[in-house]
Amino acid sequence: MKKTKLIKGDLIVIGLILLIAVLSGLYTWNTNKTSSNLSLVVKIDGKIYKKYKLDKSLVGKTAKIDSKYGHNTIKFTEKGAIMYESDCKDKLCMKMGEVTRTGQSIICLPNRLVVELNSDKNDLDVMLN
Repeated sequence: MKKTKLIKGDLIVIGLILLIAVLSGLYTWNTNKTSSNLSLVVKIDGKIYKKYKLDKSLVGKTAKIDSKYGHNTIKFTEKGAIMYESDCKDKLCMKMGEVTRTGQSIICLPNRLVVELNSDKNDLDVMLN
């Protein structure tokens, strides 16, 4: 077998590809940071149940949500919220983790509950008619 050596041009192309990958990753990471005007919208059966404006005063506090479908408790964190407690059978909503970015949500299907993090600013990428 014949061995091939990397030449100077190959190294430049590889370096440029790596640089573009790192820069695009940093750009994406910076644009997806949490916004300062975040609100947590709680929906039950598709209808808005309550809306919480996230600020430092809510950190560590909980919100109890009782409906005819079940009971859930949301705990507010420094960056967003988590599903702290649920009486649903599978408890998948409690394993979904913390919502910290606009558009993320926690869903509890048995209790027909959706907890969604929204921003006051318009973060739409594309609007389709």
